[in-house]
Amino acid sequence: MNEPAFDDYYELLQISPNADQDTIERIYRLLAKKYHPDNPSTGSPERFNILSEAYNILADPEKRAAYDVRYERAKKNEWKTLAALSSSQGLSHDARIRRTILSILYIDRRDNPANPGVGNWQLEQHVGLPEKTIEFHIWYLKEKKWIALTDTGGYAITAEGVDAVESDGLIIGKDLLLTAKSSAEGGESASRLIEESTPSRATEYRMKVRSLERKIAVNPENITALVGLAHFHGKLGQAERAARAARAIRRLNPHFTARDFEETLQLKFQVPSIDDRALLQDAGIV
Repeated sequence: MNEPAFDDYYELLQISPNADQDTIERIYRLLAKKYHPDNPSTGSPERFNILSEAYNILADPEKRAAYDVRYERAKKNEWKTLAALSSSQGLSHDARIRRTILSILYIDRRDNPANPGVGNWQLEQHVGLPEKTIEFHIWYLKEKKWIALTDTGGYAITAEGVDAVESDGLIIGKDLLLTAKSSAEGGESASRLIEESTPSRATEYRMKVRSLERKIAVNPENITALVGLAHFHGKLGQAERAARAARAIRRLNPHFTARDFEETLQLKFQVPSIDDRALLQDAGIV
């Protein structure tokens, strides 16, 4: 029997799955006011109806508990789908995380060939991600037979994993691979290499995204926050979410230009707008 279509109510309300009832109530009222059919400027009956549906489920503890069971199942299915597609979709954010884990284990195996092994806690510290996130990537790498559990309970890269790492940067990016090779004689540790790796930056980007989403939840017309959201979603490889934020900027201010976008990023976030050109063009920001 097919699973019915799943709507991510947390995503719809722009809240965390751990949000308390007060937060759900507050955010719903803000969004409902904006999209109510009686609102002449931003009203949307379709949007209002699905927001109300989400609120009716999440505001009821029993209904929310039942929904959360479906939510967890849907997320697990999504992870499995992403894992199956990751090898054909280029350097996605998840692929970068796995490449970093393999980089750590590659360096550990090379430095300790007779007794390799990196524990979960060490991986969490090096990669900068929580255990639940790491677990998915560990599962994927074990299924690929690129890593294996050691007798001491840690993880070590296998011969297949080493081959993958060394095959044209398939697993770790060229810059990190070159760093790993050049540090072989210097004895540089895996943790030192990971300090500048993509997932560490990705953790910072995710923190910025969460902060900006909270600001937008309070004020959906905060163009500065939307600029940051478009940029950092793009950095995380979340193209659709980045495009959604860019289109929102365009709707709020049709005269907003790429120069405005660049200056806002530099002044408010101290980052250059290097990779955002295609995103802005697609959204009509020129």
